[in-house]
Amino acid sequence: MDRKGYIFLSSDITEPECIERGLFGGKDKYLNRVKDLEKGDILFSYNYNSKKLIGIFEASTGMLENIMPEAWKMPRRNCEMQSS
Repeated sequence: MDRKGYIFLSSDITEPECIERGLFGGKDKYLNRVKDLEKGDILFSYNYNSKKLIGIFEASTGMLENIMPEAWKMPRRNCEMQSS
């Protein structure tokens, strides 16, 4: 099985929610970068505030729209495309 790896950006604000929910996401304008993400692929979270890479996580879904619509609902932080 060929698995791909993806690095998702997070911040000091979004990283705790990402880890708590087991959810990675981004704005739909970045879909072309993650559209091939599949169950079993390797995920990392890069916190650009602390400059720390955390992982390894394994995707339990492909990239879907609004798995958890309530996630990251802050001004300028809506992430429509999500994987868990």
